[in-house]
Amino acid sequence: MRVDLGHGFELSRDVRIDVRGWLGWSDEDHSSWLYRTASAALADAGLEARLSWQLDVVTTLECAIAGSTIVDDELREWFLPRVDADTVWFEIGVAWRF
Repeated sequence: MRVDLGHGFELSRDVRIDVRGWLGWSDEDHSSWLYRTASAALADAGLEARLSWQLDVVTTLECAIAGSTIVDDELREWFLPRVDADTVWFEIGVAWRF
């Protein structure tokens, strides 16, 4: 389960920024399946900022930066020998909405 909270700001008629944060929960079944530990715990927390520029009626250029971390120490232990439990990523793209 994941809870998101976000807010958008219009910078101009064609440009907006959306900010979002989230906190994830992993129950015992999910933790057993994914992390190989049977503990229910806070899984991940993250933040994202997305800039959108409306180019025309259907075309939007978007770019974003986001990051997340694994909150619970026991779940985090599963990540450490395999991958980094703290990640940052960038996105850029074009969206067409009809």
